[in-house]
Parts: sequence; C-alpha cells; structure tokens
Amino acid sequence: MGEQFAGFVLAPRVSKLQELVDMGLALAYRMRRRPVVSASARLSLGQEMGAVFGTWTIRTWLDATERVLREAQEQGELLPQVDVAESAWVFSAAWTGVQVYSHTLSGREDLEERVCALFEHLLPSVAVPAVLGRLVIDPARAAEVAAEG
Repeated sequence: MGEQFAGFVLAPRVSKLQELVDMGLALAYRMRRRPVVSASARLSLGQEMGAVFGTWTIRTWLDATERVLREAQEQGELLPQVDVAESAWVFSAAWTGVQVYSHTLSGREDLEERVCALFEHLLPSVAVPAVLGRLVIDPARAAEVAAEG
C-alpha cells in the first residue's frame, strides 16, 4: 500500500493550483505505468478493504489536497467563498471516481485525459479567473511532471 505514494515528491510550484493539477497528473501517469501503484490504488478503494488496510491512503490524498488548496487560498488563488476542506474532499473523491471509471472502461488508457477534464470542470468553481487562465492542464504535462518525482 505504501508504494502508491512512495517516491511521489514534486517540487513546490509558485501556483498552488498548478501544483494540485500536477499532483493529479503525476499520479495518473504513475498508475498507468507502475503496476504496484495501480494495484495499491485498487486495494485502497475496495469497500471492504478499509477494514483490512485502514483508510490511511485515502486520508493521505485528502490531506495533501487540502494542504495545497489551503496554500492556494493563502496566496489568493481561490475565490473568497471556497471552503478548503470541502473542496479537498470533492476534488479527491472526483479524482478517485475518474480513475475508477477510466480503469473500468478503458484499462486507464485515457486516465491523463480524464484527469485533465476533471480539473477543467472543477477548477473554475474555486479558482480566481486570473489564476485559472495561467494553469497548464494538458495530458502531455503528465510525463514531464512524473519525471520530476
């Protein structure tokens, strides 16, 4: 289970929302190319697996998402009404749904594209327009970002 996040360290970004996008893209890239990461994700998501393995992988992803969103809020990248904890939950749950659907429908062949679509749909509800316009949300970025970690 620890392999899902092992070696998963990205350099901090000036834009914390770009950092959030890059985290999602890097994990998507790793899931498609590292069987241990893929298997760990599947194990951590099984409903009965929480009783066996605990919920630390989900908590780790939620906490990382909330941390980055809180930093984005502190830098003025988020709209004033954004509830960081609630947004972290929604982003994390939606990301999980995207990867489960992608796995089921295409063997994750479209995962990077689907993750980009997720960010393109959700980020306008939390990001200040000026920041949103500067974000790079592109499936090709996944390989570049994953090479960093």
